[in-house]
Amino acid sequence: MKRLIYLLLAAIILPSLASASIVIYSDQPVSNSTTPQSYKYNQNYIYWAVSAVRSDPQTDWDIGLYSDSGCIQIVAGSSYIAGYVDFVVSDYNHSPTEWDGVRVNQYNGTGSCRVEYEDNTEMLTAPGNTGTLTWPADHIAHAWDVYLLAGTTYDFSLANISGSVDFGIALFQSNGAAYYAGRSSATKASDYSGPGEDETFSFTAPTTDYYGFILWANNAETGTFNVFIQTPPEIRSDHPLFITDSSQNRKFNQTNIYWAVGAVRSDISTDWDISLYADSNFTQFQAGSSYLAGTVDFVVSDYNHSPTGVHGLRANRFSGSDGCRFEYEDGVESIIPPQTTSVLTWPAGHVAHIWDVYMVSGTTWTFTVNNVSGSVDYGMALFNSNGAAYYAGRSSAQVLADDNGPGGSEIFTYTATATDYYGLVVWANNDEGGTFTIDAQNDPVLISENTFYNIVNNRNFV
Repeated sequence: MKRLIYLLLAAIILPSLASASIVIYSDQPVSNSTTPQSYKYNQNYIYWAVSAVRSDPQTDWDIGLYSDSGCIQIVAGSSYIAGYVDFVVSDYNHSPTEWDGVRVNQYNGTGSCRVEYEDNTEMLTAPGNTGTLTWPADHIAHAWDVYLLAGTTYDFSLANISGSVDFGIALFQSNGAAYYAGRSSATKASDYSGPGEDETFSFTAPTTDYYGFILWANNAETGTFNVFIQTPPEIRSDHPLFITDSSQNRKFNQTNIYWAVGAVRSDISTDWDISLYADSNFTQFQAGSSYLAGTVDFVVSDYNHSPTGVHGLRANRFSGSDGCRFEYEDGVESIIPPQTTSVLTWPAGHVAHIWDVYMVSGTTWTFTVNNVSGSVDYGMALFNSNGAAYYAGRSSAQVLADDNGPGGSEIFTYTATATDYYGLVVWANNDEGGTFTIDAQNDPVLISENTFYNIVNNRNFV
């Protein structure tokens, strides 16, 4: 509020600056080091529009929106702290098209900024997707109109296809009247994941209207992306989401004849559970996991024996108020003992990964997840389907190790009861990244200075 008052006072006290507005054109970001700096644009399209400012993490630039080209009559503002993109939106489906103004002001710090105004005639189809689009380097924000029906729930997802752009997404509604607003007035928003990651939220439309969907970049990188609007949405393998809405239904198309895992991780104050369904309508329950807050819940499927196709995962918040990490993972990776993997990377923010392990009935193997670097808090479990269609939660593991904390390694021994592909799940109890190996040997490999706390009987190490 104080910053909005400052913007208003600046327009009154500094009329010479207000009259010196620079014309800014849609989709053409500009660099700026002058404070305050006024811009004006000629709004021709009856669509949503966005104006945004982005600076370095040590400098705080704010932005105001004005209903005149001289930047006198302020109608909206955005004044987040340094490190955040500030933006303002206008719904020109209901607001008058004309010359309007934006002003940026350096609240603190010494760095420059980039400013962008964007307006076009682009529409999102609900349900539907944009197809693969390119985000140019140095661009800040983009706006789409999306027509939503009252009472319908939509799931919006930003799928980051390539590159390391750090995207954020938001949805605005004007309720059928002239409307101008800052970033904080978004009806829904998601800006939780990092560079190269996905964003998502769910929204139930209260009225039938054209809503404004805003996509912005927290950094100056380039990349490709796709915006999905689905009912329900799809979750992509190896692309963890941070979700805040409960319950959250996600479908996945299982094509690989391998094991797969779905997992949720939250903090110790919030309890999220997970369920697996045979269908994307979420009517045929197959398995669930519902441990207490602070424990990673996951479900597994053995698609060596279970039918592939479109299935569903549901994440539900049982208690607390915070969000969670939500991941589905399916690949074509396998381990055939005796084997030690190469050094593998665990990306920060990921929740769970699964491998197929081929074992012969009656053979005994010791499995170790060895922490090589970093402070990931690993857990490890093994599942056996006994040659039939199989779906299970965490509690159904044949053997499990989750004892040694951040930076530690985990170990267990198992004797195969059937010749088959087993499912080996490794998960992270925290958001850290690091490197590791998986060892499946008669005698485990002990590396670095890791201490194991769950060893039973005599054990040889090599």
